[in-house]
Amino acid sequence: MKKLMKQTSKMFALGMSLMVSMNVYAKEMTINQPAVISVKSDIALNQLSDKQIQEIYNQKCLESIKKYFNLTESNLPRNIVFHAAVQDEQHLNKEEAKWIAEVESDYKQKKYTEAQYKKEIESIKKEYTKYRNNVAKLGYTQIDCLYYEDVKKPNTYYSISFNGDTGEILYIQLPVSDKAWKLMTAEKDNQDNVSEATINEGILSFVKKHHIGNIENPTIVRGGGKCPSAHIQDVNDPNKCAVIFIDVVNYKVRGFDVREVVRETLQE
Repeated sequence: MKKLMKQTSKMFALGMSLMVSMNVYAKEMTINQPAVISVKSDIALNQLSDKQIQEIYNQKCLESIKKYFNLTESNLPRNIVFHAAVQDEQHLNKEEAKWIAEVESDYKQKKYTEAQYKKEIESIKKEYTKYRNNVAKLGYTQIDCLYYEDVKKPNTYYSISFNGDTGEILYIQLPVSDKAWKLMTAEKDNQDNVSEATINEGILSFVKKHHIGNIENPTIVRGGGKCPSAHIQDVNDPNKCAVIFIDVVNYKVRGFDVREVVRETLQE
């Protein structure tokens, strides 16, 4: 259970890799603003303005949560904020430059000592070097999207990632209640009479219905039941795999992950 919790946490962290930094400079939009798609979504990202990217991916996210979980915009909190972060070298360089400019401005206004200023600049450069290295390993542009009310409460996030080159959805997690979050962080099961067989049946049904990871004959190879996640493989093709995220209170599927990290965790 503890090993599975660590792997679930690892995938959550990877899915949110840019979410902390991106809030600083993003032109965020509340979702009750109209998502007006003024350009085709298949136009290259470097041809789109930041506003267009936000509008397009807000719409794609709303379509995704409707498709997989039958949730509409009206189901989301009224004051929720949306942002999409583009993980490619061009956008990372732009974001890094903005962050550095902000720190430099604060330094000129005497908000930092010289030592603090140098430390901040060094930290920014180190972080963005890491991000660029991660992008190089991916081999494609990843778009990380986030809906949130309070950035300090990760259990309330709606987080979704797309392959920006193909439009494929790679990762999605819905929020969980405070009770579920406490159970997960404490690595405890919910005490009730729901059978693990019933929970697993729901997991496999979801995979089949939505063809998650192109899996045709799913089987649970790790986790499942009252665990917060289940590792799924195709019986006939182990290269087809996915992780399904489970709400540990109501046992409904609340997300999935089909990124390369899934295969990596299965090898651990």
